[in-house]
Amino acid sequence: MTAHANISPSSLNYRKQCRAYEPTHTDNAAAAEGTLLHAAIENEFYDALDSEQTELVNKCLCFLKPMKEGADEVHNELRVNIKMGPHTTFGTADVVIIKGTLGYLVDFKFGRNGVPDASQNLQAAAYAVGVFDAFPHVQEIQVWFLLPRRDETTHCVLRRDGLAKVRTTLETLYDEVTQPS
Repeated sequence: MTAHANISPSSLNYRKQCRAYEPTHTDNAAAAEGTLLHAAIENEFYDALDSEQTELVNKCLCFLKPMKEGADEVHNELRVNIKMGPHTTFGTADVVIIKGTLGYLVDFKFGRNGVPDASQNLQAAAYAVGVFDAFPHVQEIQVWFLLPRRDETTHCVLRRDGLAKVRTTLETLYDEVTQPS
């Protein structure tokens, strides 16, 4: 298993609210279930799932199906390296689908709580930076968060011509959270 980044993209919205935020990386039942469900989606393997979990995985696979049709590339659990000025971090994008100059970036959230809207979600912004850097021909990324337990989706569109502004926003936050307190 890959170690977490020191300042992970998934922690950025919390860090925006409180620069001193430090996540706990303890194992718990929800995290273990999330890992199980992500693996089931990646491998389309259901044997370890109960009926509710199977339904959640099926929702995700059905959501992905039209995006995958005609795709040039499909990447499951893609590690993206994120550069923001002097700062670097990484994260794992659940699914990245490339169709010509269009990218789909999909992240599954299996918890019972909501997440910030994709247009305000700094994890989405950071992952998009990494995807744009990894795929220089991609000009537009549709970022989707799928919350199958809540029957919710949220999405936004990020364009390469707006990448400098996104990178600067992230760099500024990293500047602040890496300063000695």
